[in-house]
Amino acid sequence: MSNKKRSTDYVLANYGEPARKMARNLTISKHSNMLDLNSIVHTSNEQGVVCSRCASIDFRMAYKTRSTQPGGRCISKLDHLTMVPSSATCPTCRFLVDMRPKPTHDTRPACVNFCLHAFSSIRTFAINWNSSGTDIPNIEDTTFLAVIRSDDCQSKGSWKDIQNTAKGTEYIGSLDPMASSNKGIRARHVDPHRVDFDIVRSWLNFCSKYHRKACSPVIEGDVISLRVIDCKGERLFPVIPAPRACKYVALSYVWGPPDSHEPPWSLHDGHIDAESIPKVIKDAICVTKELNFEYLWVDRYCIPQDAQEKHEQIRRMDRVYASASFTIIAAAGDGPSFGLPGIMGTPRIPQKLTRIGSFCLVTTFKDPHHLIKDSVWATRGWTYQEGLLSKKRLVFTDQQVYFECCGMHCCEAISKPLEILHTKNKNKFRHSISPGYFPFRVTGLHPKDVIPCIEEYSTRHLTYDSDTLNAMLGTLETFRKSCVPWPFMHHWGVPILPVPSGRPCVEGLLFGFSWYHLQPARRRVQLPSYSWAGWEGEMKYLSYARYMDYFRVEKPYLHVQIESQNGTFMGWDEYQRRPTIGLVGLAHGVLIQAKVLRFRIRRAQPSEQYSTEYIAELPFFKPRYKECAPLYALIHLSKDPKSNPDFAHKLETETWEGILLGPIKGHWNGGFSLPGILVIEWCEETAERVGLFGELKNTYLYSWHPGDEISTKKIRLI
Repeated sequence: MSNKKRSTDYVLANYGEPARKMARNLTISKHSNMLDLNSIVHTSNEQGVVCSRCASIDFRMAYKTRSTQPGGRCISKLDHLTMVPSSATCPTCRFLVDMRPKPTHDTRPACVNFCLHAFSSIRTFAINWNSSGTDIPNIEDTTFLAVIRSDDCQSKGSWKDIQNTAKGTEYIGSLDPMASSNKGIRARHVDPHRVDFDIVRSWLNFCSKYHRKACSPVIEGDVISLRVIDCKGERLFPVIPAPRACKYVALSYVWGPPDSHEPPWSLHDGHIDAESIPKVIKDAICVTKELNFEYLWVDRYCIPQDAQEKHEQIRRMDRVYASASFTIIAAAGDGPSFGLPGIMGTPRIPQKLTRIGSFCLVTTFKDPHHLIKDSVWATRGWTYQEGLLSKKRLVFTDQQVYFECCGMHCCEAISKPLEILHTKNKNKFRHSISPGYFPFRVTGLHPKDVIPCIEEYSTRHLTYDSDTLNAMLGTLETFRKSCVPWPFMHHWGVPILPVPSGRPCVEGLLFGFSWYHLQPARRRVQLPSYSWAGWEGEMKYLSYARYMDYFRVEKPYLHVQIESQNGTFMGWDEYQRRPTIGLVGLAHGVLIQAKVLRFRIRRAQPSEQYSTEYIAELPFFKPRYKECAPLYALIHLSKDPKSNPDFAHKLETETWEGILLGPIKGHWNGGFSLPGILVIEWCEETAERVGLFGELKNTYLYSWHPGDEISTKKIRLI
């Protein structure tokens, strides 16, 4: 193509009367640089001309055509987007360039061309990928567009690749003024300056009308020492004891770094001054009043400072959030000074849009689930249970507001026919509807459902190590109260799960010990080493179903006693019968009489292809080999050898011991397999947990040396 020919790509070409008519109606606007240079809003203030290639795209016909396939349907090739210069004047080109998928680390070199794809609104914004949507009667299927990589449309790209590409950018909807039906999913314009509270009220009203049982605030008597901010004033807001049957709003936000914390208890005669409080609290008061509520609960001002009352309310934080009418979640910014986007001047990123006469294309923003997941709020420890335990959540992102209760989820940029998407009695979305960001039920059908909660919480960060267990007590308390008829309790965060009938209850504690770190972690000395809360780092549990089969306690060799603060020990049965709830009066020590395995540890060689840096050389062998080769097991260390040189030296020079969390189990074919084994490090007369191993895959132990390598010991684990 000649340079002369190339230059004509950005002027109106003779594509016939339909193209010329469409081009005459195309308008572009000045660039708005209000928030971000990449957030360009096209308005109709400045006339412009569309290029010939964009003029050939019939957007109106694209939105009229329905695409029922999961992977959508290709509308038009957009190969010219790779050549669009930054100085291009075509408004459609600039709009589509903004909608291109961002390059990723696995983007193939061939992925340089793009195409415009049409997707079913039902498949995109309503149902699960594995659902057909046939159980949703009377819904009108509308069309949304997206710019995706051409390579994903070809044979080597699946429909999931196509949808993942589209979800990673933003979908394109139409603001069609001629659309009169309210039975379909449609795009909605979002004001970049102010939240549309009429929409928010409609969500809350719908939930209150139909989701009465699932989403109603929990009423268990007045929450102990509950104090709230009275929002009826204009500048001075008193902090008062909550009135009886108080309807209040709770706030969940990021405190920010320690040096940015303002004095949290600086009340003036029991009031807070709007001129001196953080922006996020000021905005939350505004939201509370806009939605016709009078009281707001904020931890910074409403948690009592008396030590006993403070501890009691922290332990019952589940009641604070579950009893709130709804919770405001500040999922934008990295601290309290950022505020709530769309409230009292706090900016938010505007939608990209472009006009074609009376026909308007508008983006739907990124999936709110992704925005929440990528927020600083979703990385903080305290906010985990605040989002988990709330019945209704109003989430403020830097693009739009997202609402999720126990029965539905919706957002500002997409209008959904809520009644159609609900079940017949309208108490929740249909089963085929894709789930929201938060779990539908905090506690599942069994106490074991606390395991994924603990695993998720371990990925969060806390400013103070002393808060590690406190920030999870509300979740643990919720499981204790609601897992009826199964008993549930915890010991310093270690879940004690129910065991099959006829087996000792202490086996539930042994499973609670069977967690491991994916990478070495940092020790939190304020809490015991055998608890996940005693370490900072992501952890996982062994399989509950698989290991319940191993934790068959042989009574003659395994006994557990719990240490009290006065230095005495109580038996396991006495510990379970004690009237005191929680950890009051308990020390960290656990006295265990169990079988202990002696073994050596060495560093794994790269050629051995182990997934951990260190492996345990076990005193077992396989007689089918001519030479008795040792058997190795992966060790998941919690203590970090790189930051502890003395520990790293001891790893490969000393003999180590591990507590067997059950017997070495025999099989019908004569082989044996191992239970979970706690790796311990002795410090005078006490021991600390430093790791765990015991998963041997695709092999059985055919024999072992039953000599000094296995013995029975009493160990005070701290």
